[in-house]
Amino acid sequence: MKSRRVFDDDGEFLKLDKAKNKSASGICGADDEKRSRLLKEKDLKNPMKEENSSARVSPRKGRKLLCDAMKSRRDFSDEEHGIYQQKKKLKGEVNLIDIPESLKEYIEKKQNGTEIKRLIQKSLHFSDVYQNRFSIPVNQVEQEFLTPEEKEIVEKAGKLIVFLIEPSLEVREIVLAKWNGLYVLITGWNNVKARNELKEGDEVQVWSFRSSEKLSLALVILQRS
Repeated sequence: MKSRRVFDDDGEFLKLDKAKNKSASGICGADDEKRSRLLKEKDLKNPMKEENSSARVSPRKGRKLLCDAMKSRRDFSDEEHGIYQQKKKLKGEVNLIDIPESLKEYIEKKQNGTEIKRLIQKSLHFSDVYQNRFSIPVNQVEQEFLTPEEKEIVEKAGKLIVFLIEPSLEVREIVLAKWNGLYVLITGWNNVKARNELKEGDEVQVWSFRSSEKLSLALVILQRS
């Protein structure tokens, strides 16, 4: 039931209000004392609470610890690194390698080459070795390497004659074509394969560059099977 808030005598109202406040203060004081006592009892039952609260990590410190942990993953031994790379390869991931300095120097100084781009890094498949073609899936090409004019030639005429630098640094003509979502090196590939003793499982790269604005390619053997 709500107490009446209107009285005939304002003075009496004030007195009653003061009495009411005094009573409320006494109740609140008792509640505070009871709450304090309960908290002390709880602390006695949980002596690790304070220690656990001090062990909490701030968001900023948590991020730093995470970064340190991620960085430490890179600080492993050569043996562990080898195992890690082998696992990556089994998962289908490729550890991409930059162009050898000797080839880069040959392209730039001997061929006056520019716009050097890695097109693909892959292991030779059965079809690359036992058929007269080397396949480069279009969806695996790392960078666009054909000009609009060259694209049109490949799409309409079906082939484009380019120069290929072999691992021996010999330069030969080869035909680049496109079949059903694949760029392929065809005419001349069998000779390249024989001269360089390529086998199924060999890991190779193909690079493109421009020599006098003409498209050229380079083949690199990274690892024998």
